[in-house]
Amino acid sequence: MSRSRGFSLLELVIALAVFLSASLCVLPLFSEGARFAQSNKISVACRLLATDMAFVQNKSLYGNLNGDSYSLMLDRYGDGYTVIRGQKVYRKVVFSEKGLAPVIATCASTNKFAFTANGAPKSSASINVYCSNVPNNSKFVEIQPITGRIVIRDG
Repeated sequence: MSRSRGFSLLELVIALAVFLSASLCVLPLFSEGARFAQSNKISVACRLLATDMAFVQNKSLYGNLNGDSYSLMLDRYGDGYTVIRGQKVYRKVVFSEKGLAPVIATCASTNKFAFTANGAPKSSASINVYCSNVPNNSKFVEIQPITGRIVIRDG
């Protein structure tokens, strides 16, 4: 009796067909997971930005006590922002260094945000936060006029 060494062509074709059909079932799950990851990066960037906006607003409310003025300036290329205390950098946030690489934050009206001593914004704005490689997926961080309320909303 001769012993078979290896697989027959039919066995290889069947194994390949099973593998391809399984990968076709799983592939949409991976693309959905990638889209969810990009959406999550946008949400994290929005929360970072809104938290630091609230910090700047809070420091402006109590700025009369120690004389410091705080403001927040968006990066020219949209890869983050800088919190400024007086004329010095207090905190710099770069999205790509935090693992939020394709996230971009832009504002059409201004790139510098500050608040008055009573917490109202000096200029209201809507900051668009989006991923450069995912179309139609963006959020907005809004500074509402008069009240200075900071809101994150879907685009």
